[in-house]
Amino acid sequence: MKRLFSLILISCCCFCAADAQTMRDYIRRGNRLMLDTLGGSDHSEKAIVQYKKAQEVDSTYAIARYNMGNALVRQGKPQDAMKEYLAASKYEKDKQRLSDIYHNMGVLLQASKKYAEAVNCYKESLRNDPSNDETRYNYVLAKWHLKNQQDNQQDGQDKEQQDKQKQEDKKEQQQQKQEPKKDEKQDQ
Repeated sequence: MKRLFSLILISCCCFCAADAQTMRDYIRRGNRLMLDTLGGSDHSEKAIVQYKKAQEVDSTYAIARYNMGNALVRQGKPQDAMKEYLAASKYEKDKQRLSDIYHNMGVLLQASKKYAEAVNCYKESLRNDPSNDETRYNYVLAKWHLKNQQDNQQDGQDKEQQDKQKQEDKKEQQQQKQEPKKDEKQDQ
């Protein structure tokens, strides 16, 4: 009985170790393909296939999701990349990698002019790595864009109100001009 239990335990450990090794192999292959992509040839689609295989082994492995997000950004699919980054942020425990995930999310949000959300992502990134100067710079830039966006919205609302008031004034003036003509016709 003891032998059977030991045999089962060893078998389970071997399978788990094999899965972990396979998962890392998929990620390494994907990373090599992404490095080739940086060198000029676009292998991001092949890298995505490798990252998907790693996720099939363990869907909660944050590094596979983060790398998949980076590959999707490379392919010009920011919305899909954002989904991967969000999933990675839920599973990642390492503060440095978590900082990188939030930084990348902030970059995508800032590029799509969602400045308030970008500011929040940069804040979260800085909470996890306060020494990241690039994130700090992007945070300040996103706050500046957010302020300008809010100012422009306020200016736009003020202009709309002014335009409405002008239209109402014009209507009122036209009505006043038409009323005396009616009175003149009735006098005749």
